[in-house]
Amino acid sequence: MNMRPKHRQDLAINLMPLIDVVFLLLIFFILTTTFVTRGELGLSLPEAGQPPAQPLTQGIDIIIDAEGTYYFNSRELVNPTSASMGSTLQELSHGDSETPLIIRADLGTDYQALVNVLDVAADLNLTHIVLQTEFKADH
Repeated sequence: MNMRPKHRQDLAINLMPLIDVVFLLLIFFILTTTFVTRGELGLSLPEAGQPPAQPLTQGIDIIIDAEGTYYFNSRELVNPTSASMGSTLQELSHGDSETPLIIRADLGTDYQALVNVLDVAADLNLTHIVLQTEFKADH
């Protein structure tokens, strides 16, 4: 009778193929995710008869789309209350009342949405406000 213990082979699960598949899925989803940018919001700006004197590139960019959604420097404002807008503008302007606001409101935007932003800006003494339009050249 043989009483020696049998040497068992340890079972191991090879996780490398699983890690490879998860990594490839992660790369796929990162590459195919759509990102919302300013150019992709599909704004129809109002037309003006005069070209802008000097386009501003520095300042706080405020976008109001046709549904009345606010975007402050390309970040959607989740809670569109006056208090939330005020704290966001205060944070982005760093308390500097000389910071310009560049407002781009869609042609179909409710007028009240624009007035709400102007009221909050007036409360914070932000007086450098530009309403961006498209130049309509008369032929």
